[in-house]
Amino acid sequence: MSKQSDLISVSQGAAGDPLFIDTANNRVGVGTASPAQLLQLNGSSPFLNIRDGANSNPRGIEFDYNGSLISGSLINYGATGETALSGGESGTAGYFLTFKTDGSERARIDASGNVGIGLTNPGVPLHVKGFNNGNVMIVDATGTAANYIFDVRDDGTSVFRVDPSGNVGIGTSSPVYNLQVQAGSPIIAAQSSGANGTRLLLSAEDGAVYIGNTYSSSNVPIIFTQAGTSSGVERMRIDTAGRVTMPYQPAFQTNGAGYSLVANEIYAIRPSALFNTGGHYNVVNGRFTAPVTGKYKFHFLFTTATSGAAAPSLYFRRNGSGAHGRVLNYYAQYSSTSAHVVFDLNAGDFVEAVIEPWNSAAVVVWETSWGGYLIG
Repeated sequence: MSKQSDLISVSQGAAGDPLFIDTANNRVGVGTASPAQLLQLNGSSPFLNIRDGANSNPRGIEFDYNGSLISGSLINYGATGETALSGGESGTAGYFLTFKTDGSERARIDASGNVGIGLTNPGVPLHVKGFNNGNVMIVDATGTAANYIFDVRDDGTSVFRVDPSGNVGIGTSSPVYNLQVQAGSPIIAAQSSGANGTRLLLSAEDGAVYIGNTYSSSNVPIIFTQAGTSSGVERMRIDTAGRVTMPYQPAFQTNGAGYSLVANEIYAIRPSALFNTGGHYNVVNGRFTAPVTGKYKFHFLFTTATSGAAAPSLYFRRNGSGAHGRVLNYYAQYSSTSAHVVFDLNAGDFVEAVIEPWNSAAVVVWETSWGGYLIG
């Protein structure tokens, strides 16, 4: 042992393994002759070992304020295997724990037990705030077990769950669809901002599915667009009276036109179009070609110009054959007859309106027209 001024050193053997007590500054150095703190350990791999001969006893470090208040501690309880890090014992209201890296706080547990990551004032049990526009949280499950990835519960009951297939369940713990909402009368709502924002509701109750809105105005239609937004092309509209309009529904109507048919002539009429939604009626050959598979309704109007012995018949041809919906017109001046038919057409099928003399006599037509539209 040696003493020099206010420095006491204790060593055995080589001088490189000393214990130094700096009495002037009340500091102890182990492996260093110039401790910068009350206790400084210096070595190639320094450890501080706190050992108790009985495993049932607790051991640790306590932070004592003036001998009257434990403001923090790190304690291991050997009997239970618990290691407790404490930011304050009972009676130390307002104490909290912080976790720092690179000199900056990254996480905090406040006095209420709320955990904040990326912020210093968590208001809920777990509050996470991202850094520099980065990802906030990633949940990445591994393995092949049929389990769930993310589960939110209320009193032990799952209210929101994401399963390994990516299916999301709200009100169910076993979703079988991409999004499954389950309740006694489930409702999915989409609402625009503002006090009277338009609200779209999708609900299921009483064995039926309901779609509607609850906007306070009495003049808010439901509009279907190709893009699903107001900037998309409108495809269908249901107004508040329940009227349905489909501005691009295939439909056409022709102008009236007169013809003079010679005996035994079979003629597919070719009048010009009043309107031709979608352009599926061809005025050159008089054919309407179905753009999609479905049911189509057609009508045909015929009026004779003069009286005589001829009795023309009217009918529709499908794909160039057949005599569908045939009717016979009485041959008196300005006598009119109409024909109607509904076809199940495949996409690409075509329909023509045909006039044919019934008794092989010439026919003079004062006016004839036809049209049709997709029913569905």
